[in-house]
Amino acid sequence: MFKRFILNLTLPQKFLLMAILALLLFAIPTSILVRDQLEKINGAETEEAALVPASALIKLIQITQQHRGMSALFLNGDINIIAQRQAKQQALNDVLIDIETNFSAWGSIKEKANHLTNEWKSLSQAVANKTIPASDSFSRHTALITEELALLQNLANESGIVLHPYANGYHLQMALFTHLPKLSEDLGKMRGLSASLLKRGKSTPDELLYINTITSLAKENLSDAHKSITLAINADAFTNQQLSSPLADLTNITNEGIKLTQQKVVQASKLDYDSAQYFAYMTRVIDMQFGFINTSFKVLQQEFQANKSSAKNTLYVAAGAICALGLISLIIMLIVMRNTNDAMNTALNLTRAVANGDLTKVIKSTSRDEIGQLLQDLHKMQTNLRHLIAQIQVSAES
Repeated sequence: MFKRFILNLTLPQKFLLMAILALLLFAIPTSILVRDQLEKINGAETEEAALVPASALIKLIQITQQHRGMSALFLNGDINIIAQRQAKQQALNDVLIDIETNFSAWGSIKEKANHLTNEWKSLSQAVANKTIPASDSFSRHTALITEELALLQNLANESGIVLHPYANGYHLQMALFTHLPKLSEDLGKMRGLSASLLKRGKSTPDELLYINTITSLAKENLSDAHKSITLAINADAFTNQQLSSPLADLTNITNEGIKLTQQKVVQASKLDYDSAQYFAYMTRVIDMQFGFINTSFKVLQQEFQANKSSAKNTLYVAAGAICALGLISLIIMLIVMRNTNDAMNTALNLTRAVANGDLTKVIKSTSRDEIGQLLQDLHKMQTNLRHLIAQIQVSAES
């Protein structure tokens, strides 16, 4: 039945059917290509957009860590830290307001930020009024930072950054969203606890054991961060150019900070190192972590923009090629269809004329394809029939 349907179609209808089938075959891979490139563009735009709240969260983590250390000194009787602690408290308030106000598009961030704000208000008031022991202040600050780190990781998951498809971006985001924030928190704990012990001038074995454990974790996270960043550097020349030297500086100063903590706190026979000097040095060490993160965010942004630009260029080139090929194919099809249809109509008219006894029609064909050969053969047949009829007439007259 299907075969009969095809055979009963006119020649233009058959050409139209073939054109529709060709269009479908053309459209399927084209739509897949376009969808793939659009997904890449949307993914890169989402990743790039996530860097704004990520930077705010990094800043929030940094200031919370600083306030934790200053609170430890303040609650242990350091009156010289009062103004600095108050400034950090206000800075943290401003960052939380910024997150709540400007990042409503990321629902999980805003919801968590509201919770963090409530916890922070209670904690900051207790510290300011000195109604909380230093140990409890440290624990509550640490709990806040743990939530902030989890929020940063959630942002990486929600934006798709954690599944970045290219090696340099993937390894770099692992360092920026996981290893380096953890390292900064290890160093922040070391700073707060060690400065507090140095201010008191005494420690317990459990406190020293805890600090020693933190230094081990810091070394592990430093190693993981270094590996991830090195892989990113090896995968991309621009990343290598921007981060090789800062990575070396970061590694050196972090090791020096860990060494200082071991020598002046964990292994010291007497805790007589100046707490303010220690706090200032470790703050410089930690600030370098955050400075490296901010620099790397710019590199990561360049990566996202390059990926978006590449996907757009691929889409534009593909769209141009598809349109050009489609236009050429359409022109060729129309030419072939028109010539074939005209030739078949000519052949059909000739055979009808011959069947009706008319041998006077003139056939002209310049085509060398099968249709042209058919018309030429029909012309020969017509000529031979005229000659045959003429011979018969001459024979009959004689």
